[in-house]
This record gives sequence, structure tokens and C-alpha cells, in this order.
Amino acid sequence: MIYRNNHIIFVCIIISFLSALHILYVSKYLEKDGVKISTTSKTTYKKSHTRHQVGNTSTTPMPDKYEDSKWWIGTRHVKNMTHPHMGVRHPNGTIGMIVDPSPNRLRAFQLDDVDREVICPSSNADEGADADADRAGIEGKGGHKVLQRIRSGIKRSQEFLKRQQQMIDEGKFSAEDGGNVTRQTRSKILCMVYTVYLPGDEHNNLKAQAGTWARQCDGFIAASNFTDHSVGAIDLLHLGPEAYGNMWQKTRSILAYAHDNYREDYDFFYMGGDDTFVAVDNLRAYLDGPEVSKLENGYVDLVALHQSKSLRVTAESLRPRPLLFGTPMSKKGCLFPAGGPGYILNRAALDMFAVEGLPSFLPNNTDSREDMFVGSYFCTKGVFVSDSRDAKNGTRYAGSGESSFNFDGKRSVISPQAMRRHFGLWYNIGIDFASDQQIGFHLKDDRVMLQDLNRTVSDSLYRYFTFLHGMSDDLCVEH
Repeated sequence: MIYRNNHIIFVCIIISFLSALHILYVSKYLEKDGVKISTTSKTTYKKSHTRHQVGNTSTTPMPDKYEDSKWWIGTRHVKNMTHPHMGVRHPNGTIGMIVDPSPNRLRAFQLDDVDREVICPSSNADEGADADADRAGIEGKGGHKVLQRIRSGIKRSQEFLKRQQQMIDEGKFSAEDGGNVTRQTRSKILCMVYTVYLPGDEHNNLKAQAGTWARQCDGFIAASNFTDHSVGAIDLLHLGPEAYGNMWQKTRSILAYAHDNYREDYDFFYMGGDDTFVAVDNLRAYLDGPEVSKLENGYVDLVALHQSKSLRVTAESLRPRPLLFGTPMSKKGCLFPAGGPGYILNRAALDMFAVEGLPSFLPNNTDSREDMFVGSYFCTKGVFVSDSRDAKNGTRYAGSGESSFNFDGKRSVISPQAMRRHFGLWYNIGIDFASDQQIGFHLKDDRVMLQDLNRTVSDSLYRYFTFLHGMSDDLCVEH
């Protein structure tokens, strides 16, 4: 009996010793990246799986373990950090964390992530029915026709990018290309989305984004209330509650975080929601193409021409010139970029917003209209949403394929008649509304149709990605 008790005591001592070594190892490993963990915080972590949001009022579950620590770059050593510069909170409570936004940390799309029927819709058409519609899936018959055109547009963008890369590698830029390849280095794009972790949802849309188009960006972060490196989510602190009605404060923190930590690393900064699909090849081809190059060099498009006259302010002479891209919507004579399909700032615009706008422009407001506020600020500075329609008046930022197919201009937040009357902007209707090189897609437009099909936006994200990139052709071959 004595031997047995001594044996039990010895085993307990060994277990305690190994546990202490493990704690020491974890602490040292994370401290290399600027993260300090106290014994108290680790003990508390094991006892409790919820945390109180500093500045964000919701509570969310802790991750099961400290994982992927290599994606923490370090911390910002700034005294008296205040909103919107509080930055990201580590699961151990450390504030001011800097994450590596590399898409390499994102979990790749797996076939098991989605019902096969979403990617490979079965054929139910009657004999003689249109073959294209026969292959339509949850995107709808009209949406399928739009996506077919955009798939062709993506191929053209890929050809442009291949040609650009070849010229970069060879160091040969000449007029033989017709002036289409204008940059002698490939622009780097940081893609940013806003989201929230909710019980029962667990970043489902974000998981689909991270596994598909987000991996094509040069960097990707998702501002959430919970950190999960596999989907790019970071616990980004902001003033006020974690609520849709407070999107303005969340956006201020996102743009502040991008400027504080990644300004030097990226040329363009995309902003959108977790219900948005982005055709990244089209985005790259546009930003590195001749249209944006002309704008950077001072070209005055129709929007800037009308806005500068009516508002009597302009920033056309600034170099580098601040630029803002998206679908223009009008509010009290000022155009702002619609948030649904997302919008883009170049580095100069991010600088202007972070340095001049954050301290003074509506710093304490609580509001959901972040897109209108962003556009309104830039209007006051003479920076207007650029006219990013293609040569055929197709818009590069729109809703879903189905909503574009059904676009008649009558029930639209864009107000085509007002755009034509006040700014000289013409918009097509029907299938030609969206450019075949569309960049941003607001998939929330299909929410009713998806509900009827018992499908979700995350399903649409997988469907759009696999179809637009030709993956469904291989995945859906009958064996």
C-alpha cells in the first residue's frame, strides 16, 4: 500500500513538472513575437472560455488553444494608445498586437466544406431548354449568364497580368503593348473585410472567403471580435459596441490599423463585408492598368469634373494623388462609394484619411453608414469616387450576377437617371449592367433566393469561386 501511494505521488510530481515546462515553453515561444503571458492569464484561460470585450461589448468564446503563434509579428510600442489605434487584442489580453496578414495563414478551400450540389448543380432542364441555363446553379439562370461573361473577363485579366509579369521579368516596357501595361512593378493589395463572430455562425461566410478569393490577395485581414488565423480573423478593438449600427467606428479602426501597421507594404487597400465576393484577377488588372495610371497622373474624369465645380474643392494637383474606387451613390450632392460590393483606397487616400480624417471627422459618432461617412470625408477634401465603369459603361462594382441580370434602373440605390442628369454617368440595364471585368459582388442581394433554396451566402461564395475560375468544370466531371 505504501509502495502504491509513493508511486502515485511520484507520477503526480512528474506530471506537474512536465506541465510547468509546457507553460514555460509556450510563454517563451510567444514572447519571441512580442507577446507576454503571465501565469495568472494562463490559469484564467484554462478556467474560463469567455472574455469581456474592451471597447466591444459582446463576449465570444476563446480558442481551444494558443495556435499559429508564428502569425503574430509583435506589438506596437505606443504609450497611451486610444481608439481607433488600440489595434488587435491577443487571446491572452495583450493589446496592440500586429498580425502577419499573409494569405499563407488561410486555410485552403476543401471540397468537404460545401455540398457538392452547390458546386456541381444537377441538370433538371427539359429537352430543348437553353444549355447555359441548364447548367445554372444557386446563382440563378440570369446570374449564370452574367457569370459566364465575367469568367471570360477574368481570363482576359489573367492574360494581361501574365503579360505584365513577363515584361517585369524581362525589364522590357515599350509602346508595343499599346500602353496597357503601365506599371513596372506589380501593385500589392491588402484585402480587408469586416465581420463578427456569433454563436451558431462561427465565421461561416468568412471561412468561405478565406478559402477562396482571399488567398489571391497579397494580404488579408478580417476585422472581427475573435481571432482565428485560419480564416484571417483578428480581434480588432474599436470604440463602442460590436453592432451593425456601429460600423463607422469599426471602419475607423480598420483603416487606422492598416495605416499604423501596413502602410509601407501595400499600394491599395480593399474594404468590404463578409458577404462580398471579389474577382481578384480583375481587381489587379484594373489597378495596374492604364485607367488608374491616368488618374494617378492627374486625369480628371466625369465625376471629378462635376464634383469639383459644384463643391468648389479639388485635390487633383496632389501628388501622389489620393484615389477612391467603388460604385458611386449620391447623398446631398456628394458621391460616396457603396459599401456592399466594397471600395478601394490607394495609399495616398489612406494617408489622408488616417492623418487628417481620423482625429477630426466624426470621431465619436455611432452609425452604420460607414461608406457614406468615408465618402463624405473625402468630398470635403476634394477627393471624389473615381468613375470606374468600363469602356462599355459596365460597372465594376455591383451586386450578385442575378441582381445585375435583372437590373432595370428603376428600383436602384444607384439612381441611374440622377447619375446621368447630374454627373453625365450612363449605366446599362440587364445583362450589360455589370462589366465582364467586375471586381466586387455583393452576394447579400440573393438572400431571398438563397433562403428559398435552403442555401447561404457562404454557399454562393464557393459557387462563384469555382465557376468563375473554371474549377467546377474539372470537379464536376462524371466518372
